[in-house]
Amino acid sequence: MVDTDQQSMQLPLQRICSGWLGERPDGTPLTASIGIAERVRDNTEDWVALVELADKRMYRAKQEGRARVVDH
Repeated sequence: MVDTDQQSMQLPLQRICSGWLGERPDGTPLTASIGIAERVRDNTEDWVALVELADKRMYRAKQEGRARVVDH
């Protein structure tokens, strides 16, 4: 989400995680686990490092129970 700070991205990401994605063919909810990395807050200009950090946080979200956003 270009030019979006951590606080501004929370609402749309929470909406995605809370059922906006719909259902799987078997009727169970389709969920998302999302990791957030933000250039200023995470103090890096390196986009590769940002992607790696977001990826690490996404896996932590899955381990902590899925269907959530991890930003730290």
